Amino acid sequence: MKELHRMQRIVRRTLSLVVLLALMAGGQKAAADTAFGEARFTVGGRVGDGVSEYLVDVLQPAWERDRKLFLLNARGTFLEDKEQEASAGMIGRLLTPSGNQIFGVNFYFDTRWTESNNRFHQVGGGVEWFSRWVDMRANVYYPVTNDKEAHRFEDVVTTVSGRRTTTETITYVQLEEALPGFDAEIGVWLPYLSRYVPTALFVGYYDFRSDLDRDISGVRARLESRLHPNLTLDAEWFENDRLNRTDYFVGLRAQMPLDFWNGLRFDRDTERSRLRRFESRMTDMVYRDFRIRTMVSQPEAIDRQSTTEVRAAPRAPAPSPDRQPLRLPPPPPPPPTPVCQDYLIGYGDDGTPIFTTICE
Repeated sequence: MKELHRMQRIVRRTLSLVVLLALMAGGQKAAADTAFGEARFTVGGRVGDGVSEYLVDVLQPAWERDRKLFLLNARGTFLEDKEQEASAGMIGRLLTPSGNQIFGVNFYFDTRWTESNNRFHQVGGGVEWFSRWVDMRANVYYPVTNDKEAHRFEDVVTTVSGRRTTTETITYVQLEEALPGFDAEIGVWLPYLSRYVPTALFVGYYDFRSDLDRDISGVRARLESRLHPNLTLDAEWFENDRLNRTDYFVGLRAQMPLDFWNGLRFDRDTERSRLRRFESRMTDMVYRDFRIRTMVSQPEAIDRQSTTEVRAAPRAPAPSPDRQPLRLPPPPPPPPTPVCQDYLIGYGDDGTPIFTTICE
């Protein structure tokens, strides 16, 4: 029940943020319909090897002048377990005078609720560059929350030696930390598919540093295919599964123009909508790692307590009050010692006296 209430609070906060941005879009229609495109509402999901996650994203133009555009972004990410993410960011983009390049910067504040019932915060920033055929982006992530306790448990060991019993209780803790790091990628839009199904191939690198365990780093590759102006296919591969507990993801994202007064509208699958104007990419969704990367340490002993108990030696049983002890008769007295005396009884032929001994 407690987890259900927690999930409901997160959903309410995310929806409140979405409604707030929608109200900003509804202030005046021009705020939502810029020269570069409209506010966009995106929902999506992706699955991997035993892992799935879902997202809700709102990208709202807030200010426009000449070829410059300032946007606000809110996103909620929900995992299949007890983990959730919430992010809020600001994006600035510039379309070059030639109309074939876009430069962008972004700043974000992220919050993560982990499976260990901890909450972490981080700040992040990124740069991006779009052209008609090549895209590049890089992002950095810096946690602003210290390590927190993830798990605590005890191990009890009992040793018996003779009449001595020793009990030792060891307390262990595991710490959870948020990892600072960065990622970057470069991609190419395939020219032969650009007219029908715009498709790009990306290759990148990620690196996150840990003070409690091994660092997480590796190469990644990504496929992005815009099957329809409102539907994007994503497939991503990672060098190892330590980053996401899976080494691949496959998912779909549905993007819809957001106009508070007219509701959500789908682009029609026409030749004109299939070939989006390059400047409409000024309202593309930001691609960054919206998940705060965390690590749980190995168990570490923080306290030891020992107690010893010595058992007393066994005692002879006391006699029963109902039974008298067995009484034996005294032993007989020893016989009297005989008294012996020599008596002269005569003389031999040679005159030698002859004696005899008589004992009484």
